[in-house]
Amino acid sequence: NKSEIKTKLSEIKFIDEKYSLIKDFLDNLEQDDLNPEEVIYFEHNPEAVKSAQLSGINTYYYDNDRKDLENLKKFLDKNLE
Repeated sequence: NKSEIKTKLSEIKFIDEKYSLIKDFLDNLEQDDLNPEEVIYFEHNPEAVKSAQLSGINTYYYDNDRKDLENLKKFLDKNLE
């Protein structure tokens, strides 16, 4: 809920760019009135994946080199039930 997001935002120390990504994720969730548990996310950037995970978002790292569409599909199928 919104209070959980605000609490997470207040607890995060913005030491470097990685943490500003977390803040961006949480700000976007708050703006759209979403809880992290209501969101799934797949991303090719490892740092963005870590930030989303630290934000509480169910996240899948998609490796552009491997192009593993089968596992991406499994992740989406599992989480979009």
